[in-house]
Amino acid sequence: MAAAAVHAAKKEYRQMERPATTEQLLRQLEQSYRPHQDRGWLRSKAEDIRLDIAAAERQLCTSGLRSPQDKQSLAASYMRLALNCIKAQLAIALETQKQLPVQEEAASNFIMTM
Repeated sequence: MAAAAVHAAKKEYRQMERPATTEQLLRQLEQSYRPHQDRGWLRSKAEDIRLDIAAAERQLCTSGLRSPQDKQSLAASYMRLALNCIKAQLAIALETQKQLPVQEEAASNFIMTM
């Protein structure tokens, strides 16, 4: 989903005649990530993703011509969605790493008691 959001943002920038490469957009995502602000539960991250999708959908469903400011806002919504998807993926990876030693310890305790 993050890749699709970056691709959609790239398309919006191209339509605004401000083309950006995928590498530039990824660098922008990397620079906007703040690990110290990335706290919370996976459920809250899923809610952030849902809100980002709803915001982008609202912007896409508006009728009429889009102003450059509207296009910029839509591209920013796509980038925010991509960042929140990445944050959720990181949270899942970190949680998996935390559970792995606990599972290994439980398995070794089980073997010792047999």
